[in-house]
Amino acid sequence: MGENWFQREFLTPRRLAFNVIFYGLHLSLFAYGWYSQQTNAKLVALNGLKWSVWCSRGAGLVLAFDGGLILLPMLRNVIRVIRPKLTWLFPADENIWFHRQVAYSMAFFAMVHTTAHYVNFLNVERTRKYFV
Repeated sequence: MGENWFQREFLTPRRLAFNVIFYGLHLSLFAYGWYSQQTNAKLVALNGLKWSVWCSRGAGLVLAFDGGLILLPMLRNVIRVIRPKLTWLFPADENIWFHRQVAYSMAFFAMVHTTAHYVNFLNVERTRKYFV
C-alpha cells in the first residue's frame, strides 16, 4: 500500500520536524504579541476592548514575521550559506513547498487579524454614546 498525500506532505521526518518548529514558532510569536499588548501600560485605553485587540496584535506580529520569511526562498546568496548548515531543518531545495507553507500561514493569520479588527470595530460602536 503506497503512501497517501497526507503522509507525504506532513509525516516525513524532515517535514514533520519543520512543521513542529515552524508552527510552534508562530504560536510563540502570537502568544508574545498577545502578552505584550495585554501588559503594555501605554496601551491601557486600547486594552479596554480586551481579547480582540490582543488577538489582532498577536496575529499582526506573526504576519510581519511571515512577510519577511516568504522572501527567504528568493535570496539565493543566503540560501547558499544556509543550505549546508540547516539542511535537516530548512527545506532550501523545496522552495515552492516552503513558499506555500508560509503563504498558508499568512492566509490564516490574515483572517484572524482581520476578524479581530472587525470585532474591535463592533465593540467600539457598541460602547459609543450617541448624543441626539
